[in-house]
Order: sequence, then structure tokens, then C-alpha cells
Amino acid sequence: MYMEGNALTLCLIGSYQEEYSGKEVAVLALVKQDDLMYIPLGELERLFPKKVYLH
Repeated sequence: MYMEGNALTLCLIGSYQEEYSGKEVAVLALVKQDDLMYIPLGELERLFPKKVYLH
């Protein structure tokens, strides 16, 4: 995706179910390709252990 001449990558950060309507909402981010970095899955799991978060 391009915005103002800059190449951007659309990332799905997560999703959640809206409390009032019950609709599932996606959390998206636009990231400049220069700012992307590779993190192995094992490192991510260590940094963000699987837990259930409540809003």
C-alpha cells in the first residue's frame, strides 16, 4: 500500500469482540517498510506469553 509516495505494510495486530454490539473488531497498523523488523516466533512467544486478556 502506498501513502504519500511511501510504501507501507498493512499488519493485523489482533482482534477483539466489541462489548456492546458483539461484533468482532480487527486492530490494524500501517508500518513503513524501513521500520519493519524480523523477530523469530520463539522470541515473540517469550516476550508475549499466551494469556487471556479482559477489557
